[in-house]
Amino acid sequence: SSGINAEYGFDKLNMTSEEIKTFTEALKKEEFRKLFMEYAQELQDPEKRKQYEDELSMLEQQRGVDMKFVKPDPGFVVKVQDTEGKKVFINICRSDLIEKPEFTV
Repeated sequence: SSGINAEYGFDKLNMTSEEIKTFTEALKKEEFRKLFMEYAQELQDPEKRKQYEDELSMLEQQRGVDMKFVKPDPGFVVKVQDTEGKKVFINICRSDLIEKPEFTV
């Protein structure tokens, strides 16, 4: 089943086998697909997205978690090849909420 995971891109997600199975089964159900698409469309509306972010922030604060939504500024794209010769695109962006990387020897 790892071939199926790679075929659909699940191997690149941080999901357990059980989560992948549950999500795959849910996608087979028309009602779930409908609700998922409605949710995705709602997030395209800036007012709805703000409402969602405010609600999520409030829930996380209740749990004692300090969170921020990072909305990076676009930068540029680097196109490279992996060890198998497949194209890989790396999007480089920035945000004032993310500290500069450091390197020490």
